[in-house]
Amino acid sequence: MARKQLVKRIEKARREEQKAEKQKELEEEKKAAEAKEGEEPQTEEKVEEAEVEEEAKPKKEKGKAEEEEEKKPVKELELPKYESHPKPKLTKEVKKALKYRAFKKNKQPHFIRQEGHRYAKLGDKWRKPRGMHSKMRQHWGYRVNVVSIGFRGPRAARGLHPSGFQEVLVHNVMDLEKIDPKVQAIKIGRTVGSKKRGAIEDRIKELEKKKDVKYYLLNPLKTYDMVTVYQPSDLEAMDRSIQAAVISPSVGKQMKKAIISKAKEMGESGKGKVKILNAQKEMGE
Repeated sequence: MARKQLVKRIEKARREEQKAEKQKELEEEKKAAEAKEGEEPQTEEKVEEAEVEEEAKPKKEKGKAEEEEEKKPVKELELPKYESHPKPKLTKEVKKALKYRAFKKNKQPHFIRQEGHRYAKLGDKWRKPRGMHSKMRQHWGYRVNVVSIGFRGPRAARGLHPSGFQEVLVHNVMDLEKIDPKVQAIKIGRTVGSKKRGAIEDRIKELEKKKDVKYYLLNPLKTYDMVTVYQPSDLEAMDRSIQAAVISPSVGKQMKKAIISKAKEMGESGKGKVKILNAQKEMGE
């Protein structure tokens, strides 16, 4: 989504440049015409003749001029380079195991606990049936599928990330020295704050320059540009992938509720969630 929005912005800038160039050309033509008039004062008869000649020009000439302007060489779009994430060095056996695991995962049923379809309070989590007379524990055919050894994936791909890397939790800068970037991927712990997270990411960049190796960070820090919002209509002008909203403290309670309800409607539209930094509880984040 962010790439498409960048393309649109660059196209808008290109159109504005073309308009500015056209305006400059028109101004130069006017100045040249004024200079000629200053040298040779035109009589009323000459002015009338010039007007008649302009009216007699066919419309096809105007169409040709517009086509020539369109055919002018346009500046190439400067898009950000796409960089694919690094890939691990795997054996043929592991690659086959990963493919087979993905194929088997698609066929695997969704496991629910006993009576989970009947009572909403039991939730969507899995619990082993332990009742002495439980038909589900005894694997009766008309009951729901039970987690069993037959649904397990191949041993070679067990514990690996879908990309093929081994996930390694990192909580500080010192943990990065133990990681092998050819086989292991970095996953920053959820308890790590934004300050320490930023230090870890900076250290990763330093190590990449020193060793000439790319590290694969599974959960990089996502930064936003803050935009103050005063009314619901301000949310529509936001770029949801880059910008985050902050409701102004001068806004009243009713207006704040209207902004939050508008943000929820925009999030349900499917174009991406609107992030409001000082209303995360109201947004259910």
